[in-house]
Amino acid sequence: MTGKPQEFKFPRILTLTEDEKNKARVIGTARCDAKSPSVRKTNSGYHEDEEDRAYPHHLGVAAEIVYASISGKPLDERIMPGGDHVDFEGLEIKASTWPKPDIELKVKISDYKTKFPQCYLLARVPRDLAYVEFMGCVSRDRFEKEKYEKTHRADNYCMEAKDLDKYIPILNQGIWYLYPIGE
Repeated sequence: MTGKPQEFKFPRILTLTEDEKNKARVIGTARCDAKSPSVRKTNSGYHEDEEDRAYPHHLGVAAEIVYASISGKPLDERIMPGGDHVDFEGLEIKASTWPKPDIELKVKISDYKTKFPQCYLLARVPRDLAYVEFMGCVSRDRFEKEKYEKTHRADNYCMEAKDLDKYIPILNQGIWYLYPIGE
């Protein structure tokens, strides 16, 4: 990722307040409910039961809430049936619950072909939304060169977290500022 490296480090793990967890659940559920029933049933991530179709959205919103808090950027709370094209100006956050070191940044191939963020930021979020752990980022250009195809529950382009740049990128007046991820 190219940009201006900064000295200030953000902590790798940031906890959410109960209010933030509730907000993530409310917005995430509304985002899920805005999708057509066929998409909710077949294309919204892994589900342990039929009643919890919104939890992948809860994870994403939790990561967005934390990013908004540390970056000073506004959280986009709009509910759009087709989803958004980026979470923040130039940035798409991808959230995963995978607890092991081999966590991957996953971008659905269909999304990759229709959404064009300048960079991706991977966050690990446990299902209970207790915290957000930032794993790293990658520019779209570098992702394009290094991605590999893998089918999880959908066809994805992936990159291992260990290969991501260990920064939290923040775009300010057209310049990417790269904040190292601390311990």
